[in-house]
Amino acid sequence: MHAEQIIEPVQAFGTCLKGLLEKRKISASELARMMAYKSRNSIFRVLEEEGGHGARQAFYDRLIEEDPLHLDE
Repeated sequence: MHAEQIIEPVQAFGTCLKGLLEKRKISASELARMMAYKSRNSIFRVLEEEGGHGARQAFYDRLIEEDPLHLDE
């Protein structure tokens, strides 16, 4: 008998990030401060999957590099 494989739906980056922030009780404004963003609008655009792919990729790269959420823990 084979165990059934559980497949979770794929979520967009913004949706995943929003869930992570909620889980850790961190606001978008706080994340903007942690990453030294001058405007929190950039964070909100990422969370809402707005703006271009390049902007989201740049945010992702910076998030991974700076690791303000301690994702490696």
